[in-house]
Amino acid sequence: MKIKLNNIGPIECFELDLSNNLIVIFGKNNIGKSYAMSTTYLILKYLMQNDYFDFRYIMNRVINSDLEKLEENLKATQSVQTHIDITADFEKIFTKILRITFLEGFNESLSSSFGGIESIKSKFSNQDSTIEIIGKEIQITLKIIENQLVIDRINLNFSLIVKHAQKHWSIKYNDNETIIHFNAGGTQFFDDLSSVLEKCILDITNNQLESVSLNFLPASRSGLYQALNAFSQIIAELSKRRTFLRKSINLPQIQEPLSDYFIKLSDINIKSKKSDKYTEIVKLLENELLKGEISFDDKSRNIRYSPHNTDLKIDVSLSSSMVSEISPIVAYFKYIVSETLFRPRKQTEYHPIIFIEEPESHLHPYAQIIITEILVKAVKLGCKIIMTSHSSYVFNKLNNLIISKEINYSECANYILEKEESKGSIARNIKSDELGFDDLNFGIVSESLYNEKIDVIRKLNALK
Repeated sequence: MKIKLNNIGPIECFELDLSNNLIVIFGKNNIGKSYAMSTTYLILKYLMQNDYFDFRYIMNRVINSDLEKLEENLKATQSVQTHIDITADFEKIFTKILRITFLEGFNESLSSSFGGIESIKSKFSNQDSTIEIIGKEIQITLKIIENQLVIDRINLNFSLIVKHAQKHWSIKYNDNETIIHFNAGGTQFFDDLSSVLEKCILDITNNQLESVSLNFLPASRSGLYQALNAFSQIIAELSKRRTFLRKSINLPQIQEPLSDYFIKLSDINIKSKKSDKYTEIVKLLENELLKGEISFDDKSRNIRYSPHNTDLKIDVSLSSSMVSEISPIVAYFKYIVSETLFRPRKQTEYHPIIFIEEPESHLHPYAQIIITEILVKAVKLGCKIIMTSHSSYVFNKLNNLIISKEINYSECANYILEKEESKGSIARNIKSDELGFDDLNFGIVSESLYNEKIDVIRKLNALK
């Protein structure tokens, strides 16, 4: 599955291949990395919801008239044609399903997160602002038209063929076509159509629709958590005294990925069943970086830090900047990512997708190397991590881990966002092999500093 942004906000072109398990986005400041991360997160959030799987409701209520019309057409052609191509009909039905299950919520989310749909149109180009969701079987193109994000087109990479038959036959999946069978008066046709719909939905959600946990850890994790935590208490107090308020209060706008981050930390359930799959990650973060333990106080609803060899429990807001920035990451792995949920008929452990902005923030270079190692271990345990970074240490350590075969280069993708004057940012996929990724970002800066040093030394020598 790929997601492609074209002329969205500060971005001219950005394509992310989600088949990779570790994705790192590099680039200068104020170039659109966070924008791309937030937009991608919201796309996945509203795609990977379980409304799709209530096919009985969808078939009976949402697209019932479309199905009745299709059935009438098939009955009318039964004596004339043995093979009927219903690809166009299927694309219309799929469009209607996505409009109701995905697009309505996604539109509202984009609008509230970025100050209206109009504001996400590129100011650098007059070209169409589009979002493409690309699977192996299907491609969806969303387009901004009259301040609204609409489904511009859906293209199947196969033809959907209906064959008339006296009895039921199984669905036949060929390379370029899928064949289902229609028997007037039978119900199997609609069951088969549901199966094809489900297959297409799984295709655009990386086959993880029922087993994915989506998480977003923003930059300035500690400050944001502390501010929103205090702010929520203020709102609670104001709500008790609303009869005494003389003026209305305008609440600040908070992007949805940030509010999701805060809500998940605030709603931690320390009693819920947890998987021990990520215990190693938690222990490494606590022992190697924090030199202490992270816990969640169920009464105050705050994250606490206990330094090793002490009986202290310190609110993370009172700890060092390094501890306060890493603590939310530990809390996510300890209480949220490790949470095991159950389905009615089967136990399913969620496979997490974690967006992390600048995990190296406030860390000494040595600690940056350690957290890179730990995140790679998390990937090997089944996490999919998408992160931004400004760190050459993260970049070089990742290359060393690839060279030492701690992680296969085919699992990783590095992108660099670049911007020309008066144009939007363009993401370049950095090529890789067994020796890692080419340095298209930090080497230029290092070389410039070295040349500057040589020039200064030459000038000093000339004065002697």
